[in-house]
Amino acid sequence: MPGLTYFIPLIFLLLLTLAGLFQPPSLRRPWIWTLLPAAGCAALDLVLLSLLPILRLSFGSPDLPFFLFNAARLLLTLPFLATLLFFRKRPVRFIPAVSAGLQVILSLLAGYALYVEPFHLTVTLPSR
Repeated sequence: MPGLTYFIPLIFLLLLTLAGLFQPPSLRRPWIWTLLPAAGCAALDLVLLSLLPILRLSFGSPDLPFFLFNAARLLLTLPFLATLLFFRKRPVRFIPAVSAGLQVILSLLAGYALYVEPFHLTVTLPSR
């Protein structure tokens, strides 16, 4: 299980989600629905990384990959939040859906990168 330091991006995502409760009513729902998928997919990353040693696929520490996955999620979510803040009076309705779709794609790529791709490596020898 990763140390507390590696949870900082996830904690920041959750704090941003809670900050959505204090947004104006027109912004509250899109704000929260932009951040909840990111937090849920971040929790899924922790599950994916924690299962690697249990399944005897990898025995490295999940700390740094977990931190980097969540830092990337946070950095990709911030422009969506900035867009919501910029259009505060009339939030763009598709922002939460695009953000959630991006988070799901990142989770699928993480699952592929952790469980599929490492076991399909091939070596190409130069032709003579």
